[in-house]
Amino acid sequence: MASRKPLVEWEMDKGVELRKRKFKYNTFTEREYKNLIRKNYIIIKTEKGLKYLEEEI
Repeated sequence: MASRKPLVEWEMDKGVELRKRKFKYNTFTEREYKNLIRKNYIIIKTEKGLKYLEEEI
């Protein structure tokens, strides 16, 4: 079973922030987080976020 974390934790771990903050659910799996990154407007504030986006997405 995949671990579910709040959106804030995913953003801190991965370094990629989502612009839109209202979603139906409060916790997400890593797959769901990746799908949100692909479908929504994102903000990258750190080198860590840029590296994650280049490698994973």
